[in-house]
Amino acid sequence: MLARLICLVSGLALSTECLASTPLDVQTSAMGTPHSATFSLTEYGSDLVGVGAGGQVFVKRDGKEAWDTIQLPAEQRALLDVAKVGQSVVAVGQEGLIYTSKDAKDWSSIESGSQARLFGISGNDEGLAVAVGAFGAVLRSTDSGRSWEPVPMDWMALLNEPYEPHIYDVHVDASGRTTIVGEFGMVAQSPDGAADWSLLRKDEASLFAIAYSASGSDIYAVGQAGELIHSSDSGDNWQRIETGTESILLNVSVDAEGNALVSGLRDCLWYSRADQRLQKVDSPVLSEKWYSAATVTQDKRFYLAGQAGHIVSLSK
Repeated sequence: MLARLICLVSGLALSTECLASTPLDVQTSAMGTPHSATFSLTEYGSDLVGVGAGGQVFVKRDGKEAWDTIQLPAEQRALLDVAKVGQSVVAVGQEGLIYTSKDAKDWSSIESGSQARLFGISGNDEGLAVAVGAFGAVLRSTDSGRSWEPVPMDWMALLNEPYEPHIYDVHVDASGRTTIVGEFGMVAQSPDGAADWSLLRKDEASLFAIAYSASGSDIYAVGQAGELIHSSDSGDNWQRIETGTESILLNVSVDAEGNALVSGLRDCLWYSRADQRLQKVDSPVLSEKWYSAATVTQDKRFYLAGQAGHIVSLSK
């Protein structure tokens, strides 16, 4: 408490060093090479699937400790995001790169019809998928990622800005409702990922990731300059959670209780929904690297991945 008061009365922004640390158990799950990187993780059945630099796929099968590495013929292009869509797992990346698989072993290259750098993908069990990327790219699939079509976007009408914003992440829920985040602090939503887009929020700091609780009652987004925002009403209203850091926050994952794990550039934070308390996850493993991938599994274990292909698990 004394340290926190010193930070406040000094007139300085509250740094994460002043936050109480949370007793999450942090364990290393995998270590890559110095020049490798893992950009995204997702749960796919009993497997965990990660994607990263140079077209590499990483798979942790059936709860085993070891991670398998699969090299896709991606001509050294990076895979930037991966998600379960229908009964498939779909990965997207640079220059419109899209791959799909039914077993996370054998992967098929899919023609996206786009050369955009695709930053994010999300889908639901019905096979609807939306991929987003650089300069306003939005692609949509209704067959679990086997075929894609561009979604026309009127950015001037939506944002009142004469630019095509980078869109960094997307979430598709069970009904098909699609939420995207990106530059200009944008949060926008469509009932089906195809049309009738509405702007839910606009601000200065770019948003890099969005995550929903399983019930959809809690939504979090993170971004530049320590930005962490939360909505408890389907995105109609947003509240900023003061993080006390200017670090870039890269990803967020939410468990069934609405608690959020936030990863970034050598910063990792835990937000307790029940008591609305933000804590720093204090670990040398987390403070020495950046982590851009975040997911939570059915057994309530969180996973982060990022720099040098390092993957860690966190549990309460």
